[in-house]
Amino acid sequence: MASKGAIIFSALALALLRACSASPERIRIAYSAISGVQLPLWMAQEKGLFKRNGFEVDFLYIGCGAVVVQAMLGGEVQFARAPAPGIVQASTAPTSS
Repeated sequence: MASKGAIIFSALALALLRACSASPERIRIAYSAISGVQLPLWMAQEKGLFKRNGFEVDFLYIGCGAVVVQAMLGGEVQFARAPAPGIVQASTAPTSS
């Protein structure tokens, strides 16, 4: 009985290892300022934290906070680093019908 459990455990561990070694998921992160506020993003990239967790990250600079939020809401980027005024502007922007 113990050997049957060990075989099942080994099979599950092998399946997890294969899933983890699959190609990294590509994500896009938008930001709206070239300043020290973005330092955590760049440090994570430089230290390989994204790759270690299975992500291949593309940074996209968009010069307007409201456009950053709109890009995220439109599905062009998965994450955004935007200032609070940009979020408010994006939420109050007129929508086209």
